[in-house]
Amino acid sequence: MTLEVPTKRQAVILVENEITDMECNASLLMILNTPLILYIIDHLLTQNVEQIFIACSLENKIKISTIIQNRYKSKVVQFIVCDETKSSGEIIRQISENSQLESDELIVIKGDVITTLQLDPILQFHRQNCRDGHVVTVVYRKNHIVNESRSDDDKTIVIIDGLTNRILKVDDRKIEKTNRSYYLRLSLNKETPKIEVHGDFMETGVFIFTRQGLSLFSDADNCDMNEFPEMFYPRILENDITNFKLHCYIAKDNEYSVRIRDIATFRKVSTEMLQRHGYPYTTDLNVFGYDYNMYGHNVVSHASSKVPLKILQKSKNVLLCERTTIGINTRLNNSVVCSDCIVGEGSNIEDSQIFNGTKIGKNVQIISSVIGNNCIIEDDAIVSQKYLCENTIFGKDGIEKSTKPNDQLFTSRVQKHNASSLLRSGSACINLIDNDSDDEEQNSRDEDKQQPFSVFRSTVKKFIEAYFINHEKHMLLTQITSLKATFNYSMSETVSAIIEAFLLIGDPNGTKTTLQQLESLETSWEILEKFTTNCDEQVEILFYLCEFCDDFKYFEPTFIYILHALHENEVISEDAIWKWKEDCSNSEDYSRFIELSQGFLTALKNAQNEEGDDEEDDDDEYEYEEVEEDEE
Repeated sequence: MTLEVPTKRQAVILVENEITDMECNASLLMILNTPLILYIIDHLLTQNVEQIFIACSLENKIKISTIIQNRYKSKVVQFIVCDETKSSGEIIRQISENSQLESDELIVIKGDVITTLQLDPILQFHRQNCRDGHVVTVVYRKNHIVNESRSDDDKTIVIIDGLTNRILKVDDRKIEKTNRSYYLRLSLNKETPKIEVHGDFMETGVFIFTRQGLSLFSDADNCDMNEFPEMFYPRILENDITNFKLHCYIAKDNEYSVRIRDIATFRKVSTEMLQRHGYPYTTDLNVFGYDYNMYGHNVVSHASSKVPLKILQKSKNVLLCERTTIGINTRLNNSVVCSDCIVGEGSNIEDSQIFNGTKIGKNVQIISSVIGNNCIIEDDAIVSQKYLCENTIFGKDGIEKSTKPNDQLFTSRVQKHNASSLLRSGSACINLIDNDSDDEEQNSRDEDKQQPFSVFRSTVKKFIEAYFINHEKHMLLTQITSLKATFNYSMSETVSAIIEAFLLIGDPNGTKTTLQQLESLETSWEILEKFTTNCDEQVEILFYLCEFCDDFKYFEPTFIYILHALHENEVISEDAIWKWKEDCSNSEDYSRFIELSQGFLTALKNAQNEEGDDEEDDDDEYEYEEVEEDEE
C-alpha cells in the first residue's frame, strides 16, 4: 500500500534553543546576514510547502515575529507555542493535538539547518515505503571525502538493508573506541539478504513523519529537543511487539544539508558552502581558521589582506584570500582573488578569477576572465573573456607574452584531473598551453592526457544545471572558460557541450513537450554569444548538432527551431550556415537535415535578397541626387 498524496503539504520547524542573536545564525555567502529562520521558511516555500508551523517557546515566538514581521501571510506561517522547549514530549504532544496538522507525510525540520534538499523525491520515497509499519523517513547525506562539517565527536553508525534502505540499527554513542560490535535480531538476519554498515552518514535535520510515527514520541518528556528523534531510534527498532520501521533517504551528491550545532560547526559549514556552492571552481582555499572576516553582500576577506573598507562595503560576492592588496577606487564584483595578489587603484574586476601571485596595474578592466598564477597585467589594459596562462604579461595593447624560458614551455602544460576532483581544483589547472608547438611527439602525449569528451560534457552539464537553479550568468561564463582551458578542448567543442546541456536539462521536471522545452530556453541562448567562434568552428557546431539530433531522435523534428535560435542569438552566422549546407549536400548522412531546415534556409535566402535590393535602391537614389546637383 502506498500513501495518497495529501491535498496540502505541511511542515514543522523545531526551534529548540533560545535565540540570542539570529543575525549570527547565517551561513557564509549563500545566506550571509540572513536570519536562519527566514532561510528555512523561504526554502520550504520554494518546495511547495503550503503551511509552516514554527514550534518554539513564547520568548522565541516574540523574537521570530519581530524578524518575520509581515513578510508572510498568517495562514502560511503559524506558531505552536510550547511552555517547555527542552522537553520533546511536550512539543510533540502539542504538535499532535494541533487540529490543522492532518498530513501523513509531515515534514519536520530542525531550526538550525542549512539545506538545499529537494523535497519531492524524499516525499515520493516516503510514500512508497508507507506500509507494514513504516513510521519515519530519516534523511541522511553522505560525507564528502574531506568532511569539515561533521562534529569532532560525531561517530554515528547506521546499519541498513542495502536493498530497501530500511534502518536496522543506529548507534550514535559518543565513544572513542575504533572497534564496535553490533548484534541484530535473528529474524532481521534472515529477512535481509544485503546488510550495509555506514559510518559515512550525516544527519541532515530533516525527517518525514506519519501521524502514527509522531505519536510514538509523545512520552519523550525527559528528552532534550537536541536529541530528538535520534534518542528514540533504539526503542523503535528493538521493539519486537510493535514492529515499527524506519527508512532512510540518502540525499543526492549535488544537494547539501547540515545542522549548525555550535560556532565551530558554523565556521566549518560556512567554509563548505563557500567552496561547494559559492565559488565551486576555485583552488582549495583552506579557509578553516578564524582569520576570515565577513562583510555584507557576500564579501569575504582574509585578515592579512589590505583592502580599503569602502571597497569591501561596496563590493558584492567577492572572496579575497591571504596577503592580497587592493588599491583605492577599485571595483570588485562576483570574483575570487587568490593569495599574494596586488590590484592597482582604479581597476575593475567583474565575474573573474585571479589566481596566486598576480600583479594587476592601475585602471585595469578584467571582465569574465580567468587569470593564471604569477601573471602581470599592465596599466590601462582591458582583459575581457580571456584565459591567461600562468606567467603571462598582458599589455595595454592586448598582446600576451610569456615570462617562462622556452625550455620550460612543454613542462608546464595543462595538468589533467579526474572528474571527481574538478570542483576542488584550481591553481593546478592554470598552466601554460603551447598550441603553436611543432613538437609532434609532445603533442601526441598531450592528446593522450586529454580526458574523453564525455567527461567534459558531463562536467559542463553540472555547471549548466546550477545555472538553471541560480541563474548566475556571470559565474557560468567564468566557470565554463576555466573548464575549457582545463580540458584543453576547442571553442566549437565547448559551445557544442553547452548546447547539449541546454537541450537535455531545459526541462528538469519532464513536464514539457520538446517544443515547449526549447521555447523555455529562449533567454538562455544569449549566453553562447559570449563564446564567439570563427566560421569554421561554427560549421563544426552545426555538424555536432546534427549528430546530437541523430542520437536523440525526439529532437530531430525541432532541428530547424534550434538552428533558428542559434542564428537569432548570433551564435551561428549566415556564412557558416551556407558553408554547412554545401558540406552537407556532399554527404548522405546529413542530407536529411538539409531537408528539415529547407524552410528556414529559403526564408534566410529571401531575407538576404531583400536586403540586397534595398541596398541597390539606396545606391540608385544617391546617384540620382548627385546627377541633379551636377545639372544645376
